[in-house]
Amino acid sequence: MISVGLVDDHPTYLVGLKTALSGLPGVVVPWSTTNVAEAMKNLRDTPVNIVVMDIQYGRTMAGLDAIRSITKTWHAVAVVAMSALADPAVVQRAIDAGAVGFLSKHLPVQDMLRELEAVIRTGRGQGIPSNRSVRSDSSSRPELSRRELEVLEGIRKGRTNREIASNLGISTTTVNKHVKSVLRKLDARNRAHAASLA
Repeated sequence: MISVGLVDDHPTYLVGLKTALSGLPGVVVPWSTTNVAEAMKNLRDTPVNIVVMDIQYGRTMAGLDAIRSITKTWHAVAVVAMSALADPAVVQRAIDAGAVGFLSKHLPVQDMLRELEAVIRTGRGQGIPSNRSVRSDSSSRPELSRRELEVLEGIRKGRTNREIASNLGISTTTVNKHVKSVLRKLDARNRAHAASLA
């Protein structure tokens, strides 16, 4: 079983995410909290494999400090950052803080679950590279087609596959295929990782 802890200051959103994650096979959510300090206590009392951490609390980005603290103290814990702010600069700050992935709250629930399942399947200690593995040498990347570059730009802007399809005038199925191809060619762990490489 993979254990996941959740931290988000919106109780209703927290309950919905916990319910969705608890429905995944092989996943258990032993705790969830709206408070960063309580999350640290929960980690000490009930360790988990993965922490999904909202990084924005009011006008502060307190979640970034929490990510740094978690990754420094609990090396085996993979932290996935989460925010309604999907700006590439915010994504990069989360990755630099130690997050292994980033979830936009604007993603449909099913897309979020797919991203989390990717983390769960390859979680740190089971193959997830740390943030230091994010590649910056563009000369080593496979060449993307024009359409793949357009899809990657949509990912960078935090758009859903449906929004990208509407913007490009193609089907969502086609966008899904391009997204998979982009992730494979960039050797990206997830959409957030691809956005940081864009």
